[in-house]
Amino acid sequence: MHSNRCEANRTGLIVALALCAGLLLPGAMPLLAQDTGPAAVSAPLIEQRIKEIEAASDMDDETKLRLEEQYRRALGYLEAAEASKQTQQQFASARETAPELAKKERDTLAKLEEEQTEVRLDIPEDAPASDIEQLLNQEKANRAAVDAKLNDLEQRLKTEDNRPAEIRQRLIEARDQTGKLADQLNTPAPAT
Repeated sequence: MHSNRCEANRTGLIVALALCAGLLLPGAMPLLAQDTGPAAVSAPLIEQRIKEIEAASDMDDETKLRLEEQYRRALGYLEAAEASKQTQQQFASARETAPELAKKERDTLAKLEEEQTEVRLDIPEDAPASDIEQLLNQEKANRAAVDAKLNDLEQRLKTEDNRPAEIRQRLIEARDQTGKLADQLNTPAPAT
């Protein structure tokens, strides 16, 4: 919504600049009869006006320079508006295709995870037993490290899962103790 408003404001500004600049040209009055809506302002039209200004002999150089600058600025605004429109279309397209792409990526990732459960070693047939034993020991060490990490993560997960129950239990115990202390404070002191 906001980008449409900005685009409409830019288009209006471009039309206004083109109209103001066009009025200063010789024979500008017939321009007023032409369509001056957003569709009428285009890069070729502005480039044509710039050429007309450059070719005009009845204008002083300062006026030509100002008009050219305004037209070039309007041309820049048109280019920026077109770039914004293309970016908007790309975002709209990405928004439509993103869920499907994400699903494909998740499926691909799941396939890769399933496929990589086995470890394959590239051992030549003529490899000596000592090399094979060394590779086996390395893989055992890797497996032990992965198992240790997995156990640590599972332990953390259990701790995190049990934490709310532990906290609730502690709160119940704290309330009980608070109640007992309140009862002790409310009982009259024994007479001595």
